Amino acid sequence: MDADAHTSRGASERTRQRGLSLVEALITLAILLVAMAAFYQMMIGASRAGMFSESRNDLVVISERVVNAIQDEARQSKLVFEENSVGTGYRTLFVSGLPAGMSVWANSRLPVIDAFTTTLGPDPGPNGIAGRTGNSLILARQLSPVPVPYDHDANPGTADVSFLVDRYEFQFYFLRANTARNFGNFGYYLDLVRAKSQVFADYVQLANVGTNQAQLVQRVLAATPITLAWDPGKAVNAPAFYALAGSGSLTAATPSQFTVSTASLTPEFAGGRIAGQMEYSVSLNSNTPMPTRDVVPLYAAASGSFPGGFEVQVVGGSGSRKIFTRLVLAAWYGNQFNSQQASVITASHGF
Repeated sequence: MDADAHTSRGASERTRQRGLSLVEALITLAILLVAMAAFYQMMIGASRAGMFSESRNDLVVISERVVNAIQDEARQSKLVFEENSVGTGYRTLFVSGLPAGMSVWANSRLPVIDAFTTTLGPDPGPNGIAGRTGNSLILARQLSPVPVPYDHDANPGTADVSFLVDRYEFQFYFLRANTARNFGNFGYYLDLVRAKSQVFADYVQLANVGTNQAQLVQRVLAATPITLAWDPGKAVNAPAFYALAGSGSLTAATPSQFTVSTASLTPEFAGGRIAGQMEYSVSLNSNTPMPTRDVVPLYAAASGSFPGGFEVQVVGGSGSRKIFTRLVLAAWYGNQFNSQQASVITASHGF
């Protein structure tokens, strides 16, 4: 009996210690792999949903901030330039003064002003104007006047008065390919840049001062960094610019370039997001391998890289212009694209 009991107990212990069979191990491994794959997909889905939500929020904030900033400047504009001999002359002064390594996006152009309608829409416009939509903008921004003491009556016995000298600054909004980051594996991202010129006095105002004009010019030159005056609306070689001389004269001058300062309107794009997993850019045209939900272009007729996600139209007659700007921004993450557009219409009372 004792031997039988010992044998029975040994068999039972061997049964309890027996491992999984090969079939059981394979089934267990398969279940584990399925569970891990499902968990991985859940993590990827959650990550993409998080990046979609963050990119959408970012793009809304950035796009609205940019178009509102352009609107603030356009509202104070004295003149909006168009794609003609006058406008291209001013663009050349900007392009010649841009910092080394910075260039305007290929095929860029200014809008063509449709002065006979207030209707915005796709090209051609209601008056048959083709190419009225541009992807860059040049404004003559009117700055607040600066007071300069002035002997208005050529009488040293009376006090000088403060003459309010009108001032202008030219602004150029344009797209550029920035190779600092690799958006969508294109080797660059598209940036929106604002370039500003030096400040100019109003030539017509200074030239029409009757008494002590030379003294006023001398004091403007001494009291401000202004060295040139602009004759509003004139072509560059008309001439449009006059040098303020130490003698007090206004001498016709044709600058070869503006003194330009530049700043990106989308500085967030230079740094990327989420540990480098997300890139931002102004959208490219829809014929690129970039399937975004916002069509680019919406108003212009695409031609090569023109226009990209920045479109500008100017309609209305002198003194009642409307400047329309549309901006489409895009995000790229995990081979996925997301986009957001913002637009604004600005009433400009310039000419």
